[in-house]
Amino acid sequence: MTRLVNIPQISFLLLQGLEATMKLKDRNATGASVKSLYTEYNPSTFELVVYGADHWKYIDKGVKPGAVPPLGRILEWCVARGIPTDRANAIRWGIFHKGAPKTKDGQSIDQNKLNVVEATLREVIPQIAVEVEKTGKEKFEAIINPLWQSL
Repeated sequence: MTRLVNIPQISFLLLQGLEATMKLKDRNATGASVKSLYTEYNPSTFELVVYGADHWKYIDKGVKPGAVPPLGRILEWCVARGIPTDRANAIRWGIFHKGAPKTKDGQSIDQNKLNVVEATLREVIPQIAVEVEKTGKEKFEAIINPLWQSL
C-alpha cells in the first residue's frame, strides 16, 4: 500500500515548529524540553502523536500556585539563565506560592509564554496541508498515470 502523506516530513514540521515557538516565547532555557520531543505514527488510526518529557504540561499551561516543581529542573534553569544556583530553592517556593511563568513585575502569570502547542499548530497546520497536498498529488499521479495510459 502506498502512503499518501509524508509522515517524516510532517513530524519534522511539528517538531521544528514546537522548537521555534519555544524560542519565540522564551521557554527554551536549557534545550532539554525540545530534545525530549519525539513522534510516533500509528498507521492503523492515522495518528501522529508527539511525546515529550513530563514537564511539557507546565511549559504549555504554566504552573498554578500550590505545585512544588522539582528542584533539579530549577537548578538546570538557573545555570542556563546565569542565575546563582543558591537562589533555586527560593525560586522553587516562589513558584509554589505564586505559580509560573511570572510577568516581569512578578504579580501574575505571563499568558504570552503559555499555549506553546496551540501557537505552533496555528503556524504549522497550513504547512502540513501543503505537504499533504503535494505528496498526495505526487503519489496519486504515480499510481493513476500508468493506469490511465494503459486504457
